[in-house]
Amino acid sequence: MGRPKLFIHNLGHSSAAYIGYLHNPEFIFMHEALSVKEIRSQVRETMLQSAHILLEKYPEEFTEKDLVEHIDDLLFVSE
Repeated sequence: MGRPKLFIHNLGHSSAAYIGYLHNPEFIFMHEALSVKEIRSQVRETMLQSAHILLEKYPEEFTEKDLVEHIDDLLFVSE
């Protein structure tokens, strides 16, 4: 998979940062924001929307399964 997956990756980072800041301005690290279930859920939904756009634009390069697995891997927070 190519560079377009970076859009999902970067969108995830920025979404987690912005939403995390709104939730708690004291958060410093990404894992702090993503450890909040509601934030992780919002970020995942945002990333899924980006995945659907990539699927429309690059149907020969991506599958929904691959993109969802990529998103879930990026959002993995070890307990």
